Amino acid sequence: MNNVIEVQKPTKGLFWLIDGELLAIPFDKGKYLNAVAKSGDTYVHKYLWKEISHSKAPYNYYPRGRVEINKSGKEIIYMNSNIGIG
Repeated sequence: MNNVIEVQKPTKGLFWLIDGELLAIPFDKGKYLNAVAKSGDTYVHKYLWKEISHSKAPYNYYPRGRVEINKSGKEIIYMNSNIGIG
C-alpha cells in the first residue's frame, strides 16, 4: 500500500487507516466503476475495498471514513469515532 497520489485541490474520496497508515482513494468517475455509488458522485467502501484490497479482512475491519466537498468548497470529513484514540 505504498501508492502515493498527489492531489492539487480538495477532492472527495474514501479512506482507511491501516496499521497507522492512511490509504486514501480520491473519487474518479472513470475509475473503479463497480464501486461507484448510485448517486454517481462517490464510492461505496464495501465495493471499493473489493477492487483495491488484497487483504482477506472485510472492508469494515479497519477504521475508515470519507471526505465530501460541500457547496461552498469546504472539506467535510466523516470517520469512525475510534480514529485517533490510543
